[in-house]
Amino acid sequence: MMRNKKGVSDIIVTVILIVIALVAVGVVWAVVQGIVKGQSSNAQSATTCLSLGAEITKVTKMADGSFEIVVKRTNSYTGDAFIRLVGTDTASGESGIFILTPFAGKLSAPLATATFTTNVLSVTDVKTIEATPYIKDSAGAITYCEQQKTSTTKITACTPNCATATACGDSDGCGGKCTVQSCTALQTCTAGVCA
Repeated sequence: MMRNKKGVSDIIVTVILIVIALVAVGVVWAVVQGIVKGQSSNAQSATTCLSLGAEITKVTKMADGSFEIVVKRTNSYTGDAFIRLVGTDTASGESGIFILTPFAGKLSAPLATATFTTNVLSVTDVKTIEATPYIKDSAGAITYCEQQKTSTTKITACTPNCATATACGDSDGCGGKCTVQSCTALQTCTAGVCA
């Protein structure tokens, strides 16, 4: 009878070892699968970034200190692309990220050109504008395409034009107001307002 008990014991030990092995394989598989998915996602983002580019074609500094920046996508990537614009004072190293309106940084079509009107930065004297394209995944996570970053130091000041203005306060084309005399005889046009 002892012999049968030992046989049953061997079977139980074997079953326990098989269960432990299966659990170990499951744990290893879960870890490997997570790593592979992460690497696959990173590889896909890197590939997308390589096919995405942007070029700053024109920068105009407005009278109020904001900028109009024209950006063009330089390839035929078909997904949505976004752009981060940074202004830097190269002398002091001070920089700031522009808040963009009205496009919220989106360049939606391949080879599209968009004009971005920026906020006024606290940076005292912007000398360089950098554009970095980026993508968002379905969860909204951002991947910056740093290898596709482009910059320019060609910043032109807007030249006010009041030659065609007919009324006091007409736009000068640079964010300011024209002081064309169109007020009543007792008023003068000062800083774009009849007073």
